[in-house]
Amino acid sequence: MKCKHSSASQAGSSKATNQDAYLVDARLGIHLVCDGMGGHRGGETAAQLACNTTLNYLRKHQETILGFAAGTESKETLVDLVTSAILTANTEIYRMAAAEPSLAGMGTTLAMLLITGNLGIVAHVGSSRVYLYRNDQLTQLTKDHTLSQELIDRGLMTEAKAAKWAYGRVLSRALGPMEAVVVNTLQLDILPGDRFVLATDGVTTALTADEIKAALANSSQDTVAQLLVQASRANDHENRSENHSDDATVIVADSLSDISDEALQQARTWEVLQKTISLQDMFLFRSLDPRSIMQIVSNSVIMNNDPSDLLFNQGDVEQNIYIILEGDFEVLVNNTVIAKLSRGNHFGEMSWFSQEPRSATVRCCSNSKLLKVSALFLEGFVLRSPEAGVQILRELARELSMRLRATNELILYSAN
Repeated sequence: MKCKHSSASQAGSSKATNQDAYLVDARLGIHLVCDGMGGHRGGETAAQLACNTTLNYLRKHQETILGFAAGTESKETLVDLVTSAILTANTEIYRMAAAEPSLAGMGTTLAMLLITGNLGIVAHVGSSRVYLYRNDQLTQLTKDHTLSQELIDRGLMTEAKAAKWAYGRVLSRALGPMEAVVVNTLQLDILPGDRFVLATDGVTTALTADEIKAALANSSQDTVAQLLVQASRANDHENRSENHSDDATVIVADSLSDISDEALQQARTWEVLQKTISLQDMFLFRSLDPRSIMQIVSNSVIMNNDPSDLLFNQGDVEQNIYIILEGDFEVLVNNTVIAKLSRGNHFGEMSWFSQEPRSATVRCCSNSKLLKVSALFLEGFVLRSPEAGVQILRELARELSMRLRATNELILYSAN
């Protein structure tokens, strides 16, 4: 997927230097934004070092990035590469701070977007953010690593109180201060017309989501980054915010349509939309936020099946989850048909949950289309995103409770 980008950065009004840093490698699809912290020199040094180290590491291993676009590398390899690049940056900052007393305690946030082929990899540490503007909707793809966000996630503070809390913006995670750090990543399909924003908190604390959305909807690619930075500065001064001294940095990246592959891109867009709607409608995923759905969409596949195809046999050890998009299926126990399934039905979730062999055989009855969610991916997703895992398990428990209640009512009815 080809991209076009614009960028802008401005030092805070009370600062002599800009402690933000940003870099773009358009050829490899790499976009980086960092917000430094730590003394007179520390913040600027940490932010620039993080950008340079991450970019150089990725350039050194660019065959992996280019290989994915060519179909010879996996998503998992690409995510591991991005994570390794950022961890290497963390190590370099930590070592420099330990070696130079004047830089002790320095650190930086990092927000990154890598676009290769039709895939986007988002990675971040700290409170710099990545947004996606698609179909007139703005989605925040990152979650801040701040004390206030941790308290919100634990149900100990509301967002309204967090916005006014004096320590709300204190980072709970950054590159540099600790020898080890956890990097959060997200995968998503890139569609023609997608617009991404990478921004430091000098922008995101000054502008509301609605203000960012309005700017993205009404501005050209050439002017939108500068407009966001100027608007954040204007809002800070108008509101006399204590944040007006924050540096403000923005990168805006637009994915562009390839006219020669227009039909193929339209088919991809429809496929992603079909996956998204199907997952949102299934009880297991209906409580998940948009960024979680995007990750599952990117790691699910559509299967075409012919009549008499067997999805799996009773007793098979296979825990993938399936949603029927088109066609009809039969469920058999001991070679006896016990149920028929059609569009909108789903199966496999109970084996995924119980980790037990299949309790029935599922056979295709017509030309059909299925959405398959990999059990292996879902296991890893739940481990990496415990909040989403809790929501999935809560919905599963609710569904099991409803099924048990219905069974009990049927038994009581039959007994009477």
